[in-house]
Amino acid sequence: DFNDPNKHLPLDWRHPDTHAIYWAIKGLQVASEENYSGDRANTDRIVIHSLQNLFRYGKIFIADVQPREIQASSLQTPLTTTKGQTPTKEVFLRPEMRMFESYNKAIIDTIERYKTYEDYQGGVSNTMQSGHRNMLQNAILAFYQAGHVTKAQKIYEQLKQLYPREEFKVPFVEFIKTRFHNEFRNITVYDAREMIQMMLQESYFRYAMRDDDEAFGREKIAKEVYDHYSASIKDEYRVNLPEFKLMKYLALIDFLSDEQYPPDLKNGLLGRIKVERPELYEQLKQQADQLEKQQQQQEQTEQSQ
Repeated sequence: DFNDPNKHLPLDWRHPDTHAIYWAIKGLQVASEENYSGDRANTDRIVIHSLQNLFRYGKIFIADVQPREIQASSLQTPLTTTKGQTPTKEVFLRPEMRMFESYNKAIIDTIERYKTYEDYQGGVSNTMQSGHRNMLQNAILAFYQAGHVTKAQKIYEQLKQLYPREEFKVPFVEFIKTRFHNEFRNITVYDAREMIQMMLQESYFRYAMRDDDEAFGREKIAKEVYDHYSASIKDEYRVNLPEFKLMKYLALIDFLSDEQYPPDLKNGLLGRIKVERPELYEQLKQQADQLEKQQQQQEQTEQSQ
């Protein structure tokens, strides 16, 4: 529980990885006669990997879905559904940041347990350490992207302590910059645009589901990617990105046009933006009006020709 680190919330039994953890541990308790064997190591890996999966995809959003009739692509056009038909459910999986500590503690305990046995020291513990080190680096970036900077810094301190390498001796800010640089070293305008659009769409989804911290974290990191790419443009022939406010509008239109998301969810998003973030709604509306005018002018030009 983020609000109380000493309190553990129950696992979500709707998720298959929760069942994998349960049956793996049950198997170890009932069937494992040898304390340390290849079978036990593989079963321990099931627990570790399932905890890791819960961190990456463990948050479940379930939305009621009405049968669809019209999909709108405008702020002014309400999304409609076909009435009189039985609604269904759609499931969306997203990272569950609260699972990190459970994963982290479990793998550290497992690594230490196998270290005490000579036959497995060179195998199980080493491979688990490599996976843990990589996971810590990914988690630092994930928490940073979600806006949990303090948590990301704490994980970085643990990374430096457990795995003392030259690349981890730099300050936290430098580590994040290096990660960004490595991620975007050869990024093209198309890659940058796709990455920013996807982050903004994810931000809209989280805001629609009232997962506000994650929503603002995704929007923040999208802006950082935008600024990073824009600052890296030194070649006069390199293509610039569109204005960020235009990209926010286009990401919203993409979200509203995405068949994956039900109309009620999209209408709820527009309602929240209009009431709770009127400045953003007005900015998006201005972009919509501007694009509509440009389209009308283009049509008039084509007609005159």
